[in-house]
Amino acid sequence: MKLLSIPFLCLVLISCININSSQISAHKQQVLADPITPDNSAYPASLMWKNGVPYLNVSRPEDNYLKGFNKEKTKLIWQAGKNQIEVNPVDMQFYFSNADKKQTSSLSFNVLTTTGDKYALKLQLPPKLNHAFPVRFIETGNWFQYVSFHEFSLVPENNAYPTIKIGGHLDWKAWHNTGAISLTLKPSKKIEIHAIKPVWHNNTQDVENKVEHEKQQNFTLALAYKLPENQDIQWFNLAENPVNNVKVESKNSSVSFEAVNNAWEITLPKIERKKYLSRTSPEALNQRTTNRFSLSNDSAVDQIVNLRFIHSNHAKIGFVPIIRDNNGIQTGWPIQVSKNWHTRDGLPRIENDGAWVHTSISLKVPANSRHDYTYEIVHANFNGVPAASVAQLSLVGWGGNGFWLQAALGNWSEHFCFQPGRALRRSMITDIRPLFQKGMNPNKSDDAYSWTSNVGGGDTGLLHDESGRYIQWKQAKTEFHSLGPILTEVSVSEITSDDSATLQSTFMMPRSDDLNRNYIKLEFKVLKPLAISRLALFQFGGDYYASGKSLSVKYGQGNTITEKPKSLRALQSSKNIKSASAPWLGNAPWALLPAELNPNDLRIGHGNRAAILRDFSASINGEKLNNAWLHSYKLGDNNQADNVNIELGIDPKIVKLMPGDSINATIELLTLPARADYYLGNDSTINRIINADNGIQALTINEAVNNQVVITKADGSKVVSTLPELTYADAIQGFTVSGGQGWYPIKITGLPQPTSVYWVEEINERYVPLGTSFNEEVEGQWNWQADTNTWNSILSLRSLANNKTLRRLKLMPRSATEQ
Repeated sequence: MKLLSIPFLCLVLISCININSSQISAHKQQVLADPITPDNSAYPASLMWKNGVPYLNVSRPEDNYLKGFNKEKTKLIWQAGKNQIEVNPVDMQFYFSNADKKQTSSLSFNVLTTTGDKYALKLQLPPKLNHAFPVRFIETGNWFQYVSFHEFSLVPENNAYPTIKIGGHLDWKAWHNTGAISLTLKPSKKIEIHAIKPVWHNNTQDVENKVEHEKQQNFTLALAYKLPENQDIQWFNLAENPVNNVKVESKNSSVSFEAVNNAWEITLPKIERKKYLSRTSPEALNQRTTNRFSLSNDSAVDQIVNLRFIHSNHAKIGFVPIIRDNNGIQTGWPIQVSKNWHTRDGLPRIENDGAWVHTSISLKVPANSRHDYTYEIVHANFNGVPAASVAQLSLVGWGGNGFWLQAALGNWSEHFCFQPGRALRRSMITDIRPLFQKGMNPNKSDDAYSWTSNVGGGDTGLLHDESGRYIQWKQAKTEFHSLGPILTEVSVSEITSDDSATLQSTFMMPRSDDLNRNYIKLEFKVLKPLAISRLALFQFGGDYYASGKSLSVKYGQGNTITEKPKSLRALQSSKNIKSASAPWLGNAPWALLPAELNPNDLRIGHGNRAAILRDFSASINGEKLNNAWLHSYKLGDNNQADNVNIELGIDPKIVKLMPGDSINATIELLTLPARADYYLGNDSTINRIINADNGIQALTINEAVNNQVVITKADGSKVVSTLPELTYADAIQGFTVSGGQGWYPIKITGLPQPTSVYWVEEINERYVPLGTSFNEEVEGQWNWQADTNTWNSILSLRSLANNKTLRRLKLMPRSATEQ
């Protein structure tokens, strides 16, 4: 086999736990003019089920056709720029293609025996145990994919012999332009293996690597590939070391090049725990861990380096990684976060289960340069306020054929989870938990920082055809726009199984110290004629997943805080599922699911759920709809007949959608305390409202009416929104802002390097750095945008007691000496 020589980057790592300003200054002169940037040549990469998930958890009679394992839905698609890899696990075959080329190549595997027989390698399907599903998503995101396939069948050539089951696993690891495939088979008493032979199916190359027999040992085949731009795929031996002249210096971290991951891995030091500190003490909540590292490229050309950070012992529920430059300024680079904590009591441990955290990024380093950075972990609070975070949560050890995206406020409870593909209980939205309320363990003293009750379950884009059959979605493409710590933002784009409609669901969570607020932006487009009997653009309380229990719906218009709500009661007959429905009108239409509390089970349902419609527009059959409709079904978790939900839909008389039709909406989800005495937060406004008559309802109405931000730009034009956005030009000219609830975000788009500007506020007729009035505002959040090579800046501002009080903010250029 021809070895592909790949030049790799030199790294020098210096690591420490605490970084002070003198250390930062000492490194300042080492940074060169040409900055490092993320490699945007094929960002973001994505991995998805091609035809939808192969196994859905469904139990209703009307969904019998969805039950069981679907062999036709086992194919995976990986995309990065113009490159695509399709994986068929049934035949254990990889198909490589490029948008600029018509030819598709493929790789499969033959197993040769000592007697000269040949067997084709296949995956054992369907799975025997959900806990140990054979296709396991270990790490997935916009940079790095790690999928593991387990337990195989050996199918003889021409079916001359019986099929043989054999243990083993195939690990596939992929960056946007490189990857590795490692296959390991266990010895079997039924067959004596001589070699594993990869089979390349386009006849232009022959991958000759094979593994000779080693008695009583596993058999492993390890290959690596590169996807050069406008060239055929290139293979090389994974065991070969990269060409490098690397220097590694580290006091507290170890650095090594891991060929199997094609990445430099920085293993972070163990975090020392101070025994005298309570986990809820301000010092613990505000803790940040920092590690210095340097990247250097001594060659005459720019180089791409893949970096992975291996985290140590810290709370994994919520945290935010940030890379800062040598001046302590955020780079805004997107870091993929993958983690796990799952094991199943009473079941055997499996590979990659349990607790771990890995983060990944790919960077382009200029020629003949050296750059110093700090890798920072925000563990709970960001400048005194619980940080918002989101990460890919592996389900290996828990089970199933998918993965979750898990968002948290601070690091003590899951607060919002969702799953591309809807593998578990056919729901996009899974666990949701209130913030700052009594925990679900009755034997534990409550300190406001406990794992709280689950009230989750819901969906986006729920569709039934004219006969009442569920319309499935496929090709769920996930893109991480923002990891926090001020605002998380992740979008999931899908298309229906019959290619008739598309949906993009964008999930956002701002940092908060009073209530758990989440926002979902929904964009639905029709491509082909589509007959429907049910459409829920958003559903709170899913057909199969509704952890909260409610018997009725309260709703209103959100025009005034003194309005009297209306009630909506769902209907259900023995033969036909029916809903109650009503036009959803008003400035900020809201709906509340009052909780029915079970005092004997604090794990489920102890929290109130509400939804506020922030934006809505729809064009159906060439006509603009004036308003949305609110629906409620008597459907819920495990088909409980006495549980109701709320759904955002359109007029139920509309049963036919045509190409060009569209529906767009933004929903604010409120996860509210179970009762006033359950709330343990310190917010005076929340405590005042929740302890009054009909406190939960009053809290919902207050949020609907008052959680609007009003911005007046320099030209006098206004932006009124719960999630306002401005341009770089708007920010440079300055603006006034008022309104909002809690800590509200403002996003500014199209900015240059974070080092070139900073935020100021006008106080007493002069501009001072933002954070002078409220220290929690001292630093915003920066996010690099791959398509434009610009940055977004996200502020988090404190709402005032008088929400009409004006504040004036402005973006100022830094001097050359500050950059």
